[in-house]
Amino acid sequence: MTKDYLYLTGFKDIVSKVEAGVPIQNLLLGKTSLDYLDLLNELVERKVLHAPRHIADFLKTPKASSPVLDFVIRGICA
Repeated sequence: MTKDYLYLTGFKDIVSKVEAGVPIQNLLLGKTSLDYLDLLNELVERKVLHAPRHIADFLKTPKASSPVLDFVIRGICA
């Protein structure tokens, strides 16, 4: 596998989570992966870690996607 393939499959996974309404803000705590999202959520809930201070605008107020963007994302690593 190439780095591009790994990057694009990860991007597709993140987009799928966001579209499904899964809160992914705690991934902004540091260099991590979706595999640890449940653990990060638990650690923030227990106050072991502080929730991230800076949240990307697209996570605060998601917007409807365009059909062209949907087509491109669906075509990634299909």
